[in-house]
Amino acid sequence: MIIFLIETVRLKVNTTKSIQFVTLIGWIIFIAASGVGRQMISKRSHKVGVADVVAGLPLVSWSKLGEDLRIAHFFGLHGIQVNPLFALLLSRKWKTNTRHQIRVVAFFGWAYASRIAFMHDQASLGIALMG
Repeated sequence: MIIFLIETVRLKVNTTKSIQFVTLIGWIIFIAASGVGRQMISKRSHKVGVADVVAGLPLVSWSKLGEDLRIAHFFGLHGIQVNPLFALLLSRKWKTNTRHQIRVVAFFGWAYASRIAFMHDQASLGIALMG
């Protein structure tokens, strides 16, 4: 993945600078979320505070009683898609200069990454998603 990140930086893509910038942010979030996956593997568990046999939410099976590291992992891995999609929509709807668009997508990427970090910290403390 780090090689893909380097190639994303080197590649001359025919798109706006804000989309290129936020794609880089998405890659960084993706790599950090991969670290959460590594944490789950080293713990041999994805749930904190409850046994793995406790039933979870329908479809995703995320724990309702104790926190689940898969939530931060899921949203982090999809940061590579969410952030550029936001920049694409922004560039089509908001006709302003590149500098303003880059500021907005940088803030969005920072807010997205901060929310994932918060979910990870909550999971590490065993605080339930629905609690």
